Amino acid sequence: MNNNTSIAILLATYNSAKYLAQQIESILSQTNSDWSLYINDDGSKDNTLNICNSYINNHSGKIFLLNLNPKNVGASLNFQALLQEVDSSYYMFSDHDDLWLPGKIDVTLKAMRDLEHKYPKTCILIHTDLTVVDENLNVINPSFYKYSKIDPSKFSKFNYLGVANCVTGCTVMINHAVKKTVLPVPGTNVMHDWWIALNISKKGIISYVPEQTILYRQHTKNIVGAKQIDIKYLLKILVNLRKIIRIDINNYRIINSLGYGSILKYVIYKLLFQFRRY
Repeated sequence: MNNNTSIAILLATYNSAKYLAQQIESILSQTNSDWSLYINDDGSKDNTLNICNSYINNHSGKIFLLNLNPKNVGASLNFQALLQEVDSSYYMFSDHDDLWLPGKIDVTLKAMRDLEHKYPKTCILIHTDLTVVDENLNVINPSFYKYSKIDPSKFSKFNYLGVANCVTGCTVMINHAVKKTVLPVPGTNVMHDWWIALNISKKGIISYVPEQTILYRQHTKNIVGAKQIDIKYLLKILVNLRKIIRIDINNYRIINSLGYGSILKYVIYKLLFQFRRY
């Protein structure tokens, strides 16, 4: 599907009715209007599709609902389906429950075009900081990266991205050259943002803008998201150590398919990542 604007915003939904309208409103309120919004639903059982259709009716030619999944496939493959289907100059990924701050598109687009001017025909990924909020948008921490004790300037290289992803997908903008490089995403256990970041760290440029562009909503039962690094977090790691090891084995297989190197190297960088956070 050809995009009639410069930027394709890819929004994956699944039982998203509670927060979806707020997120779409935040996209509609952007200072940059050179975008189209593409939504792909993953078999929602709530009011998600009704909300989508209401916005499509009110913003014809601007918001589109696709039907790409014959069954529930999960978030990563949902985003992959959107990226495969839509053709555009630039792509942004949107979660259903965050809020975009008004200048989000302009901030990332400026950084993108500045780099494209210096490095034409290069795969480029731009990502930004986030403000961590609770379910009611109360601020937990103004900076996701400070909250998580992660410095993106240190950890955006391939060796570190292999052990811990510091590129948050809902802040990302990629150019079209990236799309041709990263598809398909292998398997169902690989998050699209991590796979894209890994590939671009080897074949292109990852650039970080230290500005918060999103209110990043954290829920009580969040599995993936912002984690405050304290004694409770470390104790939780010990309790779930066996599960974590299984995840690490799977992750190592994925990064080794990109030529990461030995399991010893993986362990060393895993330790270095934790050491350099403090």
